[in-house]
Amino acid sequence: MLAALASSHGCGGPDSTTSEDRAANSSAPSIVLISIDTLRSDRLPAYGYDGVDTPALDALARDAVRFDRAFAHYPLTLPSHASMLTGQLPPEHGVRDNAGYALSAEAPYLPRQLRDAGYRTGAFVSAWVLRAETGLGDGFDTYGDRLEAEERLAGVVQRAGADTVAEALDWLEQGGDSDTPFFLFVHLYEPHTPYEAPEAFRGRGRDAYDDEIATADAAVGQLLEDLRRRGDYDPSVIIALSDHGESLGEHGETEHGVLLHRPVLQVPLFVKLPGGERAGEVISHNVGLAQVAPTLRALAGLPGADPEASARGLFEDATGPVYAETFYPRLSLGWSELTALVDGDWHYIHGPRPELYDWVRDPAQLDDRLALDRRRAAAMRERLADFEQPLLPPAAVDEEAAARLASLGYLSAGDAGDGPRPDPKSQLPSLEALRDAVRLQSQGQPAAAEDALRELLRTSPDMPGAWEQLGIVLEELGRPREATEAWKNALRRGGGQATLLALARGLMTLGALDDARDHALLARAAQPVEAGTLLAEIALAGGDEEGGDSVEVARAHLETVLAIRPHDLSAQLVALRVALRQKDLAGASTLAASLGEGLADLPEAPAGWFALRAEVEAGEGRYADAERSFAQAIEQNPAQIEAYLRLTQLLVLQKKHGDAVATINRLLAAHPTRDAYARAAETLEQLRNPTLAAELRRQMQERFPAASE
Repeated sequence: MLAALASSHGCGGPDSTTSEDRAANSSAPSIVLISIDTLRSDRLPAYGYDGVDTPALDALARDAVRFDRAFAHYPLTLPSHASMLTGQLPPEHGVRDNAGYALSAEAPYLPRQLRDAGYRTGAFVSAWVLRAETGLGDGFDTYGDRLEAEERLAGVVQRAGADTVAEALDWLEQGGDSDTPFFLFVHLYEPHTPYEAPEAFRGRGRDAYDDEIATADAAVGQLLEDLRRRGDYDPSVIIALSDHGESLGEHGETEHGVLLHRPVLQVPLFVKLPGGERAGEVISHNVGLAQVAPTLRALAGLPGADPEASARGLFEDATGPVYAETFYPRLSLGWSELTALVDGDWHYIHGPRPELYDWVRDPAQLDDRLALDRRRAAAMRERLADFEQPLLPPAAVDEEAAARLASLGYLSAGDAGDGPRPDPKSQLPSLEALRDAVRLQSQGQPAAAEDALRELLRTSPDMPGAWEQLGIVLEELGRPREATEAWKNALRRGGGQATLLALARGLMTLGALDDARDHALLARAAQPVEAGTLLAEIALAGGDEEGGDSVEVARAHLETVLAIRPHDLSAQLVALRVALRQKDLAGASTLAASLGEGLADLPEAPAGWFALRAEVEAGEGRYADAERSFAQAIEQNPAQIEAYLRLTQLLVLQKKHGDAVATINRLLAAHPTRDAYARAAETLEQLRNPTLAAELRRQMQERFPAASE
């Protein structure tokens, strides 16, 4: 029933063209799809709002058909984009959350279909959640997700929309004046949280959210102006939309992902047709974002409607119900999922406590009509059931992996047993408490964040997201053993793939290499780059699952990672360690030079970079440079004992014995621990200074008399 209820196939109106393979003979229009993340339709002037100016979107709206009743199918970025680019609803394409799921290669993916029809295809995204490994990269000749290489290494999960547009414009220029039609997908992360607009845009609207809308509008204007300059604006199909909205405090939710009320589902949608056809027209029947893909298929002249995609075209006169869901509360917070149906003027939300609204007469959805209209609610609930499909576990948790998780004492993500789960609406204060703790940590107050999280877990002990965040805070506080226990608690309550990977790294830190490897292997299917890189690090540390040469095992893992993402800086850092371990100075020098260029613009170098660079410089005989790099490594992380010892060896090699002794003294002043004394003494023995080594061992025994030598 799912496909039948979603709507009939085929399109009417201007997207019903049936010319044969127009892309192949260059008569098909170029297509530009602009997705502005987290943008509510009722915060745009084109929809009646007067709190911010959006000249670029206003101009596009005048040239386009405006849809006044457009709805997202999921209030999260990845599932929503999967729907708009396949024509399938989330239960059909199977992407049920931002993490742990990837779009199947079998899905009817619009970019792949356009490329196969002769289109030049390029995508440029502004958020880590849309990285190529999610399956969205398939079908694009070029997929620009540069943040994974540089910004992601620095802990940033987004990049400025203006930077994304600049990369897209470069791609357009590379195509020259070719008659080949192109499909360009541009994703802007503004106005997603954090609402931190550049200085030039602050104060443009009523609040910080509006300021970010103005920022996004300027980026859209930059893109559209270049299309006009190139002569591509008028003959192209241009769609601007949002993947979902933002609650902004309504119904107790500050952001999005948990609830399914109108503020997070109703989105702007503008469709500019070639030559300005139907410019200024307003369409007022309900449509869903899954209808974008079949509309574009028809406009591109692709042969026939895809039987795997159930959604109708946007311009069809017939209206039908729009389905929406969110499994984020279940997968990340341990609460119940919610599903919804928007049918005409009525909006039904199903969960532990169902709701029914006349969303047109009551746009704020403050008047729940369920008690007064139970017959309508029951009919919509019955119809909603035809859309629902069982939740499959995240991609990493296949049957074998689920069994392995169970053997380790964990639940699969979202599996909280057969009992009832809490209603998300009643749990929102806990979510806000979690976000407050995250803010404390981001403001450099990890101890306060720990206190807040422990208080939250006292009242909400089954909240996997809170346990996961507690692990992150404890790791920052230098308590890795407690951090790993927190992550284990998260997984025991159904925590997701990010928790699995964090726990694997924590176990590696503790030296539990076999356990670390087992956890990283479980995370590899959903996060192949991050987990593969970690597996290489575990192998280098001696955790080789194959019983072979650990360096060769690490190298094999990295080859797989770099085949997926050749310029990933995290993987390249580990590859540099491998080259140094293999005494491949030429390879290490090449990698170090490449990494130096990639890291040059970062505000802070990643941990370990300076020490690795120093090893390369020392190997090349550039001793002065190596000294400076070791000094930078120590300054960046005074806890890095190895950097002191390697610098000591380098100084002795240059016969700078006084500086070498001073470095040992600096180490022991910074780390008056038994381990530091023992390793310093061992290093001095290797450097043939048994007298000073013996003196350090004597001091160590005096300071730590209870410890054996």
